[in-house]
Amino acid sequence: SRQAIQDELDRLKTRLSLGGEMWQVRGTMSTVREHLPAAIRLLTEILQQPAFSDAEFNLVIEELLASVEGNMSDPMFRANEAYRRYLVNTVPQGHPFYFHSAEESLDAFGKVNVEEVRTFWRDFYGSNHGAIAIVGDFDEKQIAGILEESFGNWNSSSAYEHIPYEHMVQDAVSDVIETPDKSNAAMFAVQNLGVYEEHEDFPAFRIGMQILGGGFLNSRLAERIRQRDGLSYGVGAQLLTLAPDPTSLFVARAIYAPENRDLVVRAFQEEVALLLDAGVKEDELQAAVRGYLDYQQNLRANDGNVAGLLTSNLRLGRTMKFIKNIEDEMAVLTPAMVKEALQQHLHPDRIAIFRAGDFANTPVAE
Repeated sequence: SRQAIQDELDRLKTRLSLGGEMWQVRGTMSTVREHLPAAIRLLTEILQQPAFSDAEFNLVIEELLASVEGNMSDPMFRANEAYRRYLVNTVPQGHPFYFHSAEESLDAFGKVNVEEVRTFWRDFYGSNHGAIAIVGDFDEKQIAGILEESFGNWNSSSAYEHIPYEHMVQDAVSDVIETPDKSNAAMFAVQNLGVYEEHEDFPAFRIGMQILGGGFLNSRLAERIRQRDGLSYGVGAQLLTLAPDPTSLFVARAIYAPENRDLVVRAFQEEVALLLDAGVKEDELQAAVRGYLDYQQNLRANDGNVAGLLTSNLRLGRTMKFIKNIEDEMAVLTPAMVKEALQQHLHPDRIAIFRAGDFANTPVAE
């Protein structure tokens, strides 16, 4: 049972998290040196000999249904759902990239049974297409032997083939979703992009995103929409890469009072236009680069983050030199390089806007 597993984790002074999507399962674990061998063996048992009991399965389904039902009237949930479905609206239901609506999720969770889960595990789970990284204080030879013993012959019965996420240039839309009786509203603005980590424009574009929406209080969007205009409780923008595929997503978001819906969109669009037209200032650029590089360095001071980064590198065929090269390029960026990269890839006429809130009952602020 889950409780028995938790009791054993507590005894081993170990924290474990397992999760995944249609195309991968991933886990993170932290423990102390003396308990690492036993913790790996426990993880092995969990992955390779799952109980899949009817009682635990039913409990998980109840939790999933309650989570979906509890979020169905939440503006952030609904706006996020709308933009995620828009991004993959060309794929049919049943495709791994298809994004289910809340209603479809409820229907699917209500129909699935524990035997289907067991079959999925038998068909797809295995370590022959996996990667593992361990960082910290441990006996390398001992742990390598345990890993080989635990995972060396655990193979999936199904062949693995990467399904690429195709870069799609879609028509921009403006979608409004009503969530009655909610005091907050949410906005997402998205665009499919053709810039990715191997792209020559990536360092400049990534720093451009940092300037536009990367800081909680000191980005262009935060300074304008949250601080100066006082329209939003939280606003930001980011670049989401989809490695190993040569594509990415621009995603901006804001939480605000429903009456400010038009003002927030207008301010967002004005700040994007200003960034593209006027570019960035030298001191602004240097502050953004320094902030980004310092943040990355701080992340790498944590063993768990380093392990995750190494695992990603193994999966993508990269080394830490790949990351160093990107950061070295960021360090010598000029305002002209950032402006050119932004103008090349970020197009206001292709940005789709999704808003959710109680708009029908809330007059628009002027």
